[in-house]
Amino acid sequence: MPAISFTTGASTALLLLTAVTVGTTLFMLHGDSMKPWSSSGETTKHSSKSHHALLRLHNEEVITTKKESLVEESQGRRTQEKNPQEIRYVAFGTSSTWGAGVDGINRETDVYPKLLSPNAVNLAIRASGPGAPAMCIKTMLESAGPDAIYDVITIEYYHRMLDEVDIDALYTALQRLRKRFPDALIVFIRDWYIVGMIGYVDNVKRGWVDTEEWNKKYRVELPIHSDAYANKFLQSVQNGFEWTWNPHVKGRDSVLAQMASSVNGKVISLTRPENAVDFLDYRKYLAP
Repeated sequence: MPAISFTTGASTALLLLTAVTVGTTLFMLHGDSMKPWSSSGETTKHSSKSHHALLRLHNEEVITTKKESLVEESQGRRTQEKNPQEIRYVAFGTSSTWGAGVDGINRETDVYPKLLSPNAVNLAIRASGPGAPAMCIKTMLESAGPDAIYDVITIEYYHRMLDEVDIDALYTALQRLRKRFPDALIVFIRDWYIVGMIGYVDNVKRGWVDTEEWNKKYRVELPIHSDAYANKFLQSVQNGFEWTWNPHVKGRDSVLAQMASSVNGKVISLTRPENAVDFLDYRKYLAP
């Protein structure tokens, strides 16, 4: 796969990696012994080699050779299509799934639903949450194809899982999706990014400070991919800064797990460092 440059939108810069790994996981769920995504999405010091292999996107061959395994007849509910072995995808999500912040590539062909399959239906809406599918799921689906049946439904609302309104809306949308597609595999994407999710507790202000605010506070704001930024960060560790994941991450994880359980879905997690302080090696996969 040719290299693709992402220049804006930190979360969107993860989409290519998400596409390859989501596809691999879907096949792994059907009996293959390889499991590149863990239930927690966190790596340990014993799994660093396999983790870095994953991040280098060496799974394309697996995706290609395993593609036939997911499509099976299930209790007579699957309809015959021109190509009965093609996995039928539909995606719901936020701006990241829609394709915001992707620079230099075609949103209609190169966002991650389309990387999973060129025929995937992308129903994500920019700058919105699960409220739209909760209210308009029938209209959205029928506009894409009134008689369409999907094998895999991807859900990307992880970062909206703190607000009760969003939580209730997603639950409503999921129940309607499950009723309409009782045999579909529903996949919940648990992604992450540096800004907003990694920070430290400021004992003076008695508040949590994320990497972006910290970078702006001390002298000049440095580009996140620069050696100067890395040196500045490492110096902060030596100075006693205790970098952690945002306290809200556990709350999001809990809600996402409950959502997945409610429709017998699967949560797949973009691999991340177990300790937030170890994020520097992941900068290359994120936008500036």
